[in-house]
Amino acid sequence: MSNSETPSLARTVRSTVGTIMLLLLVLVIFAVGALVISFVFVGGGWVMIQFFRLTLFEAAIIVTAVAIAIAFFIKDLNRSRYPWESLGSDWDDEDDLDEDDWEDDVDDVLTRTIDSIKPPPSRNDPCPCGSGKKYKHCHGK
Repeated sequence: MSNSETPSLARTVRSTVGTIMLLLLVLVIFAVGALVISFVFVGGGWVMIQFFRLTLFEAAIIVTAVAIAIAFFIKDLNRSRYPWESLGSDWDDEDDLDEDDWEDDVDDVLTRTIDSIKPPPSRNDPCPCGSGKKYKHCHGK
């Protein structure tokens, strides 16, 4: 083994030990957090036992359900009440609305509507179904 490989191996071992220690620290923090939360739920259950005829398990379950409901309520406070609030502030910007565009759209709709209105065929006109018969002998009955 040469001297150049030894520092690299020592650095790798130090890095691995550091990573393991960090993971153990995170695990301990989660364990302590879970323990504190369970003490809060069981403690809340114990308080409920003093006022109601429940077992400790039932009271702890009720306290847990109430805590979950409160968490969902707090989360719901941040939700927008109206769907258009999530579209952003530039959605209702009046600078984007141009009167000329509106007039052009209205003119297009009116033109298409007027063009689509046709008078009904007279009795002697050919039938619009394409049969070749007069309207009065085909669909005009």
